[in-house]
Amino acid sequence: MECNRSKLVTTSDNNFSTRPATKTNGVIEVAKTSAGQSIAIPFVKIVGARPGPTLVVNAAMHGTEIIGTTAISRFYNECDPSRVAGTFIGVPILSTWAFEAENRLPTMFDHFDIEQLFPGEPDGSITSRLAFVFTNEIASRADFLIDMHGQDQYWQPTRAAIVPMPETVNPAVYEKCLELARAFGVDQIWRIKKPGNIAEVMIRKKSIPAISTEFGGVTDFSRTEEYLRDATTGLENVMRYLGMLERGGSGDKTNSPKIMNLHDVHNRNGGMWTTTARVGDSISKDQELGTISDPITGEIIERIKAPVDGDLALVWCLPMIKPGSSAIGVGEITMQ
Repeated sequence: MECNRSKLVTTSDNNFSTRPATKTNGVIEVAKTSAGQSIAIPFVKIVGARPGPTLVVNAAMHGTEIIGTTAISRFYNECDPSRVAGTFIGVPILSTWAFEAENRLPTMFDHFDIEQLFPGEPDGSITSRLAFVFTNEIASRADFLIDMHGQDQYWQPTRAAIVPMPETVNPAVYEKCLELARAFGVDQIWRIKKPGNIAEVMIRKKSIPAISTEFGGVTDFSRTEEYLRDATTGLENVMRYLGMLERGGSGDKTNSPKIMNLHDVHNRNGGMWTTTARVGDSISKDQELGTISDPITGEIIERIKAPVDGDLALVWCLPMIKPGSSAIGVGEITMQ
């Protein structure tokens, strides 16, 4: 795609009022630090040449989950807006200070998990205010939303999308969420109830289709570029599905991910984690999937077993594990 020159805009430049077939980027300020530095949300925006829906995509909600960061920035850099219908708004780094510190959660100001705080509060903690500004200034403009996460330093690689439990949302919107996930191109669709997650909040707030994606992992760094390409292609696939890009290429391929209710298994004890389980394995209820041993004596102090039949969706990959972690996640396959 041809790269068009961008214009930097800030809050005083009326960020979201741009002409057709243009690209802009800028920031929305949330607060000032004690040193007078800006705590802000960076964004990129592509206004297409023709009318169409608005797709909002965010990444790095957790500072170490950055597959989506590169996917958004690559797409923005390479996209020719004359080929786009509708509007693309991307937030490559939502939690900029956590990203800067290479930390999962915001640092210096508080240690709240922003994923649990949406829609946020205008007078709350910095993280809650960040959630509020993103919800009201950016996400509220969406007709469709993708919240991009990445299995970071603790997990085996995954290619998954998260949707809400169907009984908790409008059935038509739930079906559209499944279609978004299939269009993106994932292996698994996890059904989870996450009331503070931005995707679930926007489904309830605006009745729009919204999903979260989980791409990547760290057991094989040589595959990072593969995950980056897949995530970027996923964005393009969704935009083809929505009619925002012309059809053709990978966006026309069919995809049939397994739909599953996700069951997390939290270990009671910390210690040394040993497992041969792999994401995607088919497993049976009560099957032993790993053990935790005392780091001093080597004695096995806990055995982790599958709570249901299904496929493995999450597997802790570091040999050291803290108490109360999600050692594994089992997806109970559903036909709904």
